[in-house]
Amino acid sequence: MELSDPNDVLSLFKKLMMKIVEETKKPTINFDLNEHYYKRNMGQVAQINVSTLYLSLSSIFEQINELKTTIALDSGFYTCQSDYQTLLRQFCDDYQDVVNVAVSIKSCLDQRSGLLGFFKGYGNPIETILSGNSYQLNYQQLRSKFSYHAVVLQQSEKKMLDTVAKDLDDFMVKLYLVA
Repeated sequence: MELSDPNDVLSLFKKLMMKIVEETKKPTINFDLNEHYYKRNMGQVAQINVSTLYLSLSSIFEQINELKTTIALDSGFYTCQSDYQTLLRQFCDDYQDVVNVAVSIKSCLDQRSGLLGFFKGYGNPIETILSGNSYQLNYQQLRSKFSYHAVVLQQSEKKMLDTVAKDLDDFMVKLYLVA
């Protein structure tokens, strides 16, 4: 592959974008979203390690910046490295909120199981940390918060992907002008 050929560069950027999408989907790829598996899914979401996701996405963003710099130097034009860290931190913070709510829901479901839990019901509040603040939420509030934060996470992911795509698009325009 030749880095001065815009089609080869575009192919490399496509691969890196697909790696980003794969990494964001990897933690939930094996979920069966049938309501019947709700408790199991909450347990799996509660086990997601957001710091691992952060590190893998950060590595891909570094690869993008290194590739942009290498191509720019080879092609004879100036480019600056993009700061994807702000987007990545926001995405991971939103992801951590989803995981924290899932942990609380799983805790609530675990309390509910068994004979004593059956009589307690879902009204017991569970401490939940969202965006650095602590809340006492019951089961219905937790389900509502989970739905809300899942939508926020989707929006955050879309914003991150759109920003990276626009940045790479701008870079490709510069490359085509030079080539």
